[in-house]
Amino acid sequence: MKFFYSIIILCFSAFYVNAQDYGVGFRFGLNYSTNSISDIFNNNDSLNNRTLSGLSIAIIFENDLKKYLAFQPEIRYATIETDYQLDTAAKVERGLIFDKIQIPALFKLKVGSDVLKLNGLAGPNFAFITRAFNETRPLDSAEGDVMKVRLDKNSFDNFELNYIAGFGLTMVFNDFSVYADYRYNFDFRNLSSIRQNGFIDNLGSSIGGGLIYYY
Repeated sequence: MKFFYSIIILCFSAFYVNAQDYGVGFRFGLNYSTNSISDIFNNNDSLNNRTLSGLSIAIIFENDLKKYLAFQPEIRYATIETDYQLDTAAKVERGLIFDKIQIPALFKLKVGSDVLKLNGLAGPNFAFITRAFNETRPLDSAEGDVMKVRLDKNSFDNFELNYIAGFGLTMVFNDFSVYADYRYNFDFRNLSSIRQNGFIDNLGSSIGGGLIYYY
């Protein structure tokens, strides 16, 4: 937890110390990836290369360092789940759900006119799994309820580190801008590592967009 707070202080100290023109905004995103997942559900090797998908929302801070360069730290909450394993004998399907806090520390290159800009994004992303669940759903909703079993924190490695690179398009108005971007996560460390029976490689892409208000 001390490491978590240290990262936040480092990112936002740099933001305020160097602030000249800065903005605050938000981003909604859709995450999608095909990850290598092994031996999580009943030692079933058929779960390799499962799909992970989910939604995220972030508060973003943009600090203009130069005319064409900005520093953009973010605090992002994401819910990510695997696609489901079908168990026809038990008439259920099973999957994993992860809740994460992510802290991207991105540098943004801005090229274009005063109204329309093309952006390049790159930087490290620190992530922490706050909760993880094993979810079981009945194939017929009339036959039972959805069951969630929370995984013990000792069964997974809750700290992740990866690298984000991407591009986006921003339309600038008087005191705010609207933007959309695409990002890809390059793996530095297996963040969602299930220690007991398998692992998940945290790779994948995200599309999103939002607003930034300038001060």
